[in-house]
Amino acid sequence: AVANWIKVDKPIDFVKSDLKSQLANLRWQKENKGVELTIQDAKVWCDTSRGNRDIFIQKYSIMSDTDTVMWKFPGDIWLNLTKSDLGYIVSEGSKYIQSCFDWEAAKAAGVDACTTLEQLDQFVLEDG
Repeated sequence: AVANWIKVDKPIDFVKSDLKSQLANLRWQKENKGVELTIQDAKVWCDTSRGNRDIFIQKYSIMSDTDTVMWKFPGDIWLNLTKSDLGYIVSEGSKYIQSCFDWEAAKAAGVDACTTLEQLDQFVLEDG
């Protein structure tokens, strides 16, 4: 038996799709890693995973303007949060999440702008 092998490049649309899939995964990782905020003069880490940000939103939505709630943050930091504090967490978390999607959209546009496999080979997925 005789075998012959021919090297064939992947179709450009396949490579673009693969890169966009990698970008979506990177965005998801960024989106869920959390964000550091300063609340009541304390630097705290706020989990931005989808389940945990829902907890902040749910609590915020049922609080009255005069309610407070004790909240434990990583590092054994306890704060007595006001509705305003929770609103800040929800707002800043939302801004951070949106920045992750904006990052992915900009990177995906960069992938789409590539017209050759060579350009895609040079494309940088992660900043820095």
